[in-house]
Amino acid sequence: MIAVKKFSIIVPVYNVEAYLDKCLSSLVKQNYNDYEVIVVNDGSTDKSREIMKKYEKEYMCIKAFDKENTGVSDTRNYGITLARGEYLVFIDSDDYVDNDFLLNLEKYTCEKPDIIKYQYKLIYNDHVEVMNDNINSTKIYDGETLFKELTYNKKPYDLACIYAFNKKYFDNNNFKFEINCYHEDFALIPITILKAHSIVCASDVFYNYVQRNNSIMHMNSYEKNKKRVYDMLHHFDNMYKIINKDNKLSEETKELFNSYISNAVICRIDILNNDDKKDYIKDLKKRRIFDLIQSKTFGQKLKKIYYKIKYK
Repeated sequence: MIAVKKFSIIVPVYNVEAYLDKCLSSLVKQNYNDYEVIVVNDGSTDKSREIMKKYEKEYMCIKAFDKENTGVSDTRNYGITLARGEYLVFIDSDDYVDNDFLLNLEKYTCEKPDIIKYQYKLIYNDHVEVMNDNINSTKIYDGETLFKELTYNKKPYDLACIYAFNKKYFDNNNFKFEINCYHEDFALIPITILKAHSIVCASDVFYNYVQRNNSIMHMNSYEKNKKRVYDMLHHFDNMYKIINKDNKLSEETKELFNSYISNAVICRIDILNNDDKKDYIKDLKKRRIFDLIQSKTFGQKLKKIYYKIKYK
């Protein structure tokens, strides 16, 4: 019988030899023992595989696997199939955590919530920025309530790396990261929140999110950026269908969600050049996306009018 761990940490790896040692070092230095680290090499061509194999030899908690290059989503999904922990934690291979990360995180598992959300730091070359949503850490939220609170307060929450997910909850809902698309976190995390029955928000700042200019999120290739824009629109279509068919959610929540994902795709318009921009705006209008923007407050009304005039 395979022993169940409290946490399964999944680390997808692709050409991160300059960062991987710091990431894995932070994981093996945890002052806590009930966990496994599933490191999945996504077809790296640098020395990343050598680094992860070295850690596997030296530390029992590290389990290293290899697969062909299929992208971060497929790599995470593969890691989930291997996980034997009660909670899933996703850590990017260029980031790192504090030594007491799991010890402190374990305190929030007592009520066995579907999701545990925690705070994080943005690590720049010259400064550090703490991202704290100031949510009540003594309260157990249902997903709908937390989604509304985070959205109304304009708090970022669509990063997979700032959550621990109950694996049974994850598996029972058949959650997966969509493959062959950018913005995979945006496509999944809001859905996991809205469908959750119980979410605890830790006040602790656990995660160190390294900001590097050559990452996927900072690509300057126009064709890749164009794909990123249209991947967002693809996610919009899927997310709109999923949430608006969910009879358990209130109309207020659906309206807020529709406005949230509409704003997300509208914000990408100016990434495109003139011809592509015209085609993209036509695609937004076909979906009546500008009409989905909320206009309950004066500021929202002005924003909606501005969009309609600018992109008429």
